[in-house]
Amino acid sequence: MPFVQGHLTGEPVRAQVTTACACCGEALRFDLDNDLRASGLPPGARPLVSAPLVNFRKLGDPSIIDAF
Repeated sequence: MPFVQGHLTGEPVRAQVTTACACCGEALRFDLDNDLRASGLPPGARPLVSAPLVNFRKLGDPSIIDAF
């Protein structure tokens, strides 16, 4: 998740997201930076980016990655 790494290191980080539109299934590709700003989307597009919540007190997995 680029926004986590970018804020931890203080360096700008970008990731390219390849996905599909939830409404029509059309392929989408856009860039996402460490401040969750998206670029490369069609005008008016409003991407929804989410990450699951992890209860760290109950996390039994060896790594946070396993919880995702």
